[in-house]
Amino acid sequence: MPAISKIRFTNVIYENGEKRYNDDIFQFDGHNGIILIENGGGKTVFVQTAIQAILPHSDLAERKIKNTLMLENSSAHIAIEWILSERPRRYALTSVTLFMNKGAVDSLKYVYEYEEDDDNSIEKLPFVRKSINGKKRPATKEEAGEYYSNMSQNRISANIFSTIKDYQEYIEKNFKIIPSEWRKIALINAVEGGVEAFFDACKTTGQLVDNLLIPTVEEALAGNGTKEFAETFEKQREHFKKYKQLKARIDESRLVEEQISSYVNVYKSYDEVNHSFIKIKEYIKALYKFAKKEDEINRGKLDKNKKDQLLAAKEEEYWNQKEASYKLQLLKDKMLKVEKCFIEISDKYSKVLNDKEEKEKRLENLRIAKYKQSIKIQREKIEFLKEQIDDLDKDEDIADITDKLQLNSSELRGYYKEQEQKLDNEISVIEGQLKNIEKEIKDLEKEFSRSKDKESELSAAGAKLDGSINQLIKDMDNLEREMLDNQSKERVEEEFNKWQRRISDLENDVFEYNKQVRMMEEEKQDLLQSIPVKREELNVLKKEETELSERFKNLNEIHDNLLCRVKEFRNSWFNFDSLYRKQNTILEQVENKLERLREEKENLIFDERLAHRWLDNYSESELYTADPSIERYIKNWRNGFNYIESGTEYIQRVVKTTSESEEELNKNYPYWTISIITSETEVEKLIDKISNQHDELSHPVIVMNEKEARDKVQQNTVLSEKNIVFPSMWNKNIVQKNFESWKNDISIKASEATELRRKKEEELRNCIELLRNVRDFYSKYPYEDYIEMQKKQRTLKDNVVLVTEDVDKKEVRIVDIDEEGKRINTAIAEAQGEQHLLEQKILKAREYSRKKNEKEKAEEQKSRIKEELVLAKGENLKLERKIKLSLGAKDDIKERLNEIKTANSVLMADDLYKEVIGASVKYTSTSKAVLVQQRKSLKDVLEKKQKGREALEENVKNALEIKETLEKEMDNLRKQTDFQLDEEMGFPIYGDDEIERLIEELQRLKKPLKNLKKDYDEAKTSYDKEKAVYEMEENRFYNKYEKIISFSIVLEQVEFILKEELEDIVKKKKYFLEQQEVIEKEGRDINNSISKLENYNFKYSYLPEEIEEAVLTENIKNEFPYKRTGIVDEIIKNIEETEKLLKDRKLDTEDKKREFINFCEGEIVDVKLKDMAVTGVQYKKSYEDITDWRNKMNERIMRTIEIAENDIREHDKEVQQFINHLHSYLVTMVQELKQIPKKTRIKIDEDWKEVFLFTVPEWNEKEGKEELAKHIDWMLKQLEEDQFKDENGVELESQVRKSIEKWLQSKQLLQIVMKQNTIKVKCRKVTNDQKVKSMPFSWEVSNSWSGGEKWSKNMTLFLGILNYLAEKRTQIVSNHKHYRTVIVDNPFGKASSDHVLSPVFFIAEQLGFQIIALTAHAEGKFVREYFPIVYSCRLRTADNCSSQIMTKEREIKKAFLVDGDPQTLFRMGQLEQVAFTDIH
Repeated sequence: MPAISKIRFTNVIYENGEKRYNDDIFQFDGHNGIILIENGGGKTVFVQTAIQAILPHSDLAERKIKNTLMLENSSAHIAIEWILSERPRRYALTSVTLFMNKGAVDSLKYVYEYEEDDDNSIEKLPFVRKSINGKKRPATKEEAGEYYSNMSQNRISANIFSTIKDYQEYIEKNFKIIPSEWRKIALINAVEGGVEAFFDACKTTGQLVDNLLIPTVEEALAGNGTKEFAETFEKQREHFKKYKQLKARIDESRLVEEQISSYVNVYKSYDEVNHSFIKIKEYIKALYKFAKKEDEINRGKLDKNKKDQLLAAKEEEYWNQKEASYKLQLLKDKMLKVEKCFIEISDKYSKVLNDKEEKEKRLENLRIAKYKQSIKIQREKIEFLKEQIDDLDKDEDIADITDKLQLNSSELRGYYKEQEQKLDNEISVIEGQLKNIEKEIKDLEKEFSRSKDKESELSAAGAKLDGSINQLIKDMDNLEREMLDNQSKERVEEEFNKWQRRISDLENDVFEYNKQVRMMEEEKQDLLQSIPVKREELNVLKKEETELSERFKNLNEIHDNLLCRVKEFRNSWFNFDSLYRKQNTILEQVENKLERLREEKENLIFDERLAHRWLDNYSESELYTADPSIERYIKNWRNGFNYIESGTEYIQRVVKTTSESEEELNKNYPYWTISIITSETEVEKLIDKISNQHDELSHPVIVMNEKEARDKVQQNTVLSEKNIVFPSMWNKNIVQKNFESWKNDISIKASEATELRRKKEEELRNCIELLRNVRDFYSKYPYEDYIEMQKKQRTLKDNVVLVTEDVDKKEVRIVDIDEEGKRINTAIAEAQGEQHLLEQKILKAREYSRKKNEKEKAEEQKSRIKEELVLAKGENLKLERKIKLSLGAKDDIKERLNEIKTANSVLMADDLYKEVIGASVKYTSTSKAVLVQQRKSLKDVLEKKQKGREALEENVKNALEIKETLEKEMDNLRKQTDFQLDEEMGFPIYGDDEIERLIEELQRLKKPLKNLKKDYDEAKTSYDKEKAVYEMEENRFYNKYEKIISFSIVLEQVEFILKEELEDIVKKKKYFLEQQEVIEKEGRDINNSISKLENYNFKYSYLPEEIEEAVLTENIKNEFPYKRTGIVDEIIKNIEETEKLLKDRKLDTEDKKREFINFCEGEIVDVKLKDMAVTGVQYKKSYEDITDWRNKMNERIMRTIEIAENDIREHDKEVQQFINHLHSYLVTMVQELKQIPKKTRIKIDEDWKEVFLFTVPEWNEKEGKEELAKHIDWMLKQLEEDQFKDENGVELESQVRKSIEKWLQSKQLLQIVMKQNTIKVKCRKVTNDQKVKSMPFSWEVSNSWSGGEKWSKNMTLFLGILNYLAEKRTQIVSNHKHYRTVIVDNPFGKASSDHVLSPVFFIAEQLGFQIIALTAHAEGKFVREYFPIVYSCRLRTADNCSSQIMTKEREIKKAFLVDGDPQTLFRMGQLEQVAFTDIH
């Protein structure tokens, strides 16, 4: 553990807020320091607060930190700076911020490792912040947490921790700050002067060892010590309990095994009858299944019959549908004929009507166009007249009028030219139309010719197909007669699938039959070959079983004889029933006993030698001579004295500190070899001990204390006879009579010693022989081999039974194979014959199918040809109508062309046309009439015939009236028109002629149209009537049927075919009804047999699934259809007789079962075994199950025994391991106890001396283990007593656990192996001159020292314990003067003088401890003598008078530091005490 450099408290508030540390740093720089705080000022608070930096949230005694510090709404910051290394100086910082979180103490935990002058050292921790007003305040937990977090993120050597465990593991691993050591420090600081309180429970050596030393070592050792031993022991106890249970179960299981064997024998006789009974059941079940199969076949026939009747009904229904379709087709044909006539008349009527409508449209459009032209002429005329009126006021010359006249000629020429172009265009269009219609007529005529040819071809193809179809029908009928048994009832298609399936089934059956035959033949050959092998194997197995049984008999005899000897070896082994179960215990204990006997023999040889020495020395002597020996007494008595040693040892030790030699000292005082030195207080005790043994002394023994021994060395004293003890024999044997008597006594004792030695040797020889025999037995008959022999014996017995059964089964199987082979060969011959017949039918069926396909294709083709023929005829009619229509259209086009050509001739014959023919062409929109009028007016002007204004105005007026009249007439005409007029149409030049022509043509159309309308109405009425009849019949048809059946033949033949089909259907229905009666009669006979078998099944239960089905012979199968009743009655009688015999055997079995169950209920204690046994006989219902259950029970019993014995052996091994573990732990504990005094070792001058000395008694390893084994046995017996059970006999677990832990405590076990010898603890005084007294004092004596001396030695032991625990936790490297730290609260108590304190601080220095003490003793030399750094702390009242603030003054022992550590003075500058400005 490193030393403390600085401690910092910030905002540490205590005593309900009345006292506080604002922000104080206590600097020690690794040196001892003392903090002076007056009583009540908070010394304990200081210690508890400082410890928080190592043990966050830790309590001190019963004071919880949340009660010590005021943490509500505030945070306390505690930090300690530790010195990790001196050169270079390196520090570790542990910092904890405490606060309250949800009513519980919580904390922030932070560590940081740094070098000197680091910017984030303990002084730089931001525990103090400035508020907004500039005043200083303590940092909040959030601010501290933010700083810690930033540091951990930015500095690799800075870390924060979420749990205390992680925090403490880190500081222990990285800083060697050991939390367990600080828990000890917290423990001694529970009260002021806690070191004394710490040792209050250790007033005697026994209390010290039990309450402190042993717990300390247990804490240091790995594992949980007593707790771990207790858990292991409880596991061993469970094994022990289980052993008893398993042993009882084994005994019970063996009894059960015998009873099961007896029960199985009785059950076997029952099973034989039951087997016969089951065979009969299997036969009846097979008969029943055969009858059911017959019934199924019969039902299949009946179902087929019903299906056939249903098919016949469907055929009849289909015939009705065909008849209805036929009648519907007749109506449709009639309707189509009427429809055809109606369409022809309708086409004619529509053509004439359309022609009339077109002419009417043309006429109306021409009239409208004429009105538009007339209106335009009048409008232009009006404009022209108005221009003439305007021109009356002008005086135009002849040239202008001539120009206008020339312009008028050009415009007229333009008009005529435009009309010529229009007529030419119309002629060109009409001529194109005429060419198109002529081409269309030509194409239609060609198409009509082709269609006529196609009609002829289709008619010829239809006739040819009719001949093919008739021939195919004849061929199919011949094939049907060859294939079908009943041509009128069967269909080739249905039968074909049946034949194929049947052939496939037959092929599979034949394949399977052949496969079975091959397999059975192979099986038979294998069986014939294997039976001799199995018989040979059976003989070998029986021979091996006999040999193994003999070996087992010999082994058991050897085992039982050796077991008797083992039981005689130790009385506690009398309940052993197997050498294997306790193999480890027997070997271990016999070997231990052998070693002990050898040691005892050697001791007896030594005793015998001693006894005979007296006899050898004095048997022939007449006078007595002496032979000295006292060293043995010193060894035996050393544990009973605080200090004892021989004179020889003493002078050998003295010469190491003086210049004299052993020879010189012995010369000055020649009695050292017969002297014993002890402490002054124990002289009388030693004299008494020697006096009790004076009969064995041959020389005087001088007893002296240590002072007298020093005086002898310094030649300052003379020998005192009162301290010399002489042998009693010297006084007795001076008298010759007594001497003779004494010689006689020693002779007797020598004889007794010899006899004891001989008996021990005999016992040793017996033990050696027993061990050799046991080892030979385990070597020759290992447990594994023994178990394997058992398994092998069981396996051999089972194999003998299995092989015997296997041979019997194989012989029976050969007989079954022969019978089955005969049956299969017969079945193969029948199947192959049937297969050949069906294959012939299949070939014919395929031929039939081919012809049927050809017929269907021909009929389909004929039907398609018929449809195409109908379509061709219809197409011819359409083409004829199209040709007629096209010819009519051609005539119309020609007439129109002639009309336009005539109009063109008329135009060119016009006088005005000829007059202006030579003029230039100028197009104008002005009408011809206006141009003609303009021309006339211009000529009148030239001829001076111009009209006057009145005439012109009158003409304007007339023109306006005409225009209005024309407009009104045109509007009236528009309103009368009921079709869309062609507004773009202009009035052609030939318009008036066309109007006249159209009027005449319309007049001519009136009479033909009237006649056509009459014919059309009559045809439509006839068509609507036929159509209504057809649609009504069609709806009625579709209400009953889904679709209309079409016929591929002409309707005239359909009626005949329908008649033949109806006769065939009637015959089928009659046949199926007759067949139904036959099938139903046979079904009743079958059902009677089935019902009788089912009724008896309620009594004999031979139909369940678990009953297998026997194989019926072919004779039975052939006879049963004719003798069903007789066969059923006979088999029922047979089963009744067998059942009666079975009931008798069943009663015998039930009696044996009850006997077995009563045995189980009365004799078996193990509930599980009882349930297994009883369940087996109750629920195993077959002999196979019973024998299988018996085998499994036997196997389970054997496995249970094996598991139990293995478990017992393993437990026995674990017990020995447990004892060895206990012994090893105790040896380790003794070794560790001896290490503690070494941690109190200090260096005096050039020598190292231990302040404390521990004397631990030694023991013999074999005896120690034997004693522990006896202790374990004793514990097991004790725990079986009633004191550990309640009134119901249930074990009290808590009390058992408590006792086990008590009995397995280390101190208890040590007492057992040390045979009640005790551990001695002695202590040397360390004087104020830093010397150690050589004579140690017992612990009890040291507790009677003065208070200061007592505190001194307690403190030394405490520091030694801390040192021991720390070094056990981690490796401590002392790289500077102080590398350990202890903080103590008022440790001095009564110790105030230098001679008391000086040794403690001397020892602490030697052990590397830095001591930081808190005390109220401000005065005293020791304060400044041993503490170079002193802090005087006082509480001052704050300005608010509500609290007190801790202030401190530091005093440094500069002279000490200048000499010892001048760097400290450099480091320890004046540190400012921060005052929070809000508290004054």
